[in-house]
Amino acid sequence: ASNSPVVEVKNAGTGHFILLEDGNSAAVTSVTKAGNIYTNGTVSVKGNKGTLRNSFANHLRYEAAQAVFDDGSGGTVTLCNECSMTRTINFAETFDTAPTVTVGNLAPGFVDIPYRFQVTVNQVTTSGFTIMIYNNTGSSRTFKATWKLAVIGNDD
Repeated sequence: ASNSPVVEVKNAGTGHFILLEDGNSAAVTSVTKAGNIYTNGTVSVKGNKGTLRNSFANHLRYEAAQAVFDDGSGGTVTLCNECSMTRTINFAETFDTAPTVTVGNLAPGFVDIPYRFQVTVNQVTTSGFTIMIYNNTGSSRTFKATWKLAVIGNDD
């Protein structure tokens, strides 16, 4: 019938469903009875995308984000001393739990010295976060900047 599997494997024992070995009889890929897949090679998922390895059993996803601070059309903006500015960033796809967001480097093309601002990430949820910059340089600054951010979270 059209709804029948092409290959069906039944395992009444405790061994692997599939065990692939190299020419020296060393296991290189296996599928356990519980359905876990182990390989010494590379695994690609969801349309030939790579995986993010970690020391835990959960699946992780990495998303690159950018926080742009300008006048909205690519020009500079002025931030007074002891003032702050925020941006809300939404993830391309929601995470299972609130991920970790790390502030990375400044993208090329910044104006003035935005690396002297205090940068914080706030209100991280499964769908996005807020990034805030605070001017504590002692004077007003006219600048534009884009911070790169790394987002890593559960994707089970």
